[in-house]
Amino acid sequence: MIQPHQHCTHPPETVTLWRFMDLARFISLISTSKLYFARADCMEDTYESAIPRKVISELRESGKEITESLSEKMREKLGDVGGMFTTKMIGALKEMRKKAYLSCWYMDEYESAAMWSLYCGKGDGIAICTTFPRVRDALANTPDPVFAGVVHYIDYEREGFQGDSYTVLSTVMHKRKSFQHEREMRLVWHSNPAIEAVGKNIDVDVPTLIAKVMIAPTANKWFKDVVAASLKAFGQAAIPLEQSSLYDQPVY
Repeated sequence: MIQPHQHCTHPPETVTLWRFMDLARFISLISTSKLYFARADCMEDTYESAIPRKVISELRESGKEITESLSEKMREKLGDVGGMFTTKMIGALKEMRKKAYLSCWYMDEYESAAMWSLYCGKGDGIAICTTFPRVRDALANTPDPVFAGVVHYIDYEREGFQGDSYTVLSTVMHKRKSFQHEREMRLVWHSNPAIEAVGKNIDVDVPTLIAKVMIAPTANKWFKDVVAASLKAFGQAAIPLEQSSLYDQPVY
């Protein structure tokens, strides 16, 4: 079930959400009725769930103020309490990377040539198309609490988290401006304490989730036939299937 959160902004209900994947991941989804979430620290982006420089500076300043608020006698007895606080907070934020599991979606009415290339290369690939209301309904009966929000793209050298909060959702709902072409909406499952698994499968109602299956524009005809056969084999033949016409020859 998707849980509301003050730091999670849901996408517009009419915008199309795209999830790009290979055939193996697609068959896993339709055969098990489970949506895969990847652990944040296993993502390709080295800045995934990183802490902006401004946030670190603010935490250090807070730590300094804590220490300075103590009497000299207490400082002699307890040491640099503020410094220890800052170190603990930064360490906790970094550890959050191992507790957050993500399912990432592209938001746009139109398909993206860049996203096809990025996730499917120049060969075979699949995108499932949906909307946020369908995602919400598809997860309605799962016992796992899931958060959903639009990613904020910031300058990690100059800006801090929106809302000035230091939580796991703060870290995963922000990315660098260099990635703003991804127009990302994220589903987040949070484990506390951290677990060793690099991925998490969440129960989902497949016919509700998928409005349409789109085949990559560069895929061979046989690939579409394989996808159609897979949908039929796992009782999902009613889901619309089409191949992208992105690279069709113009008619004018």
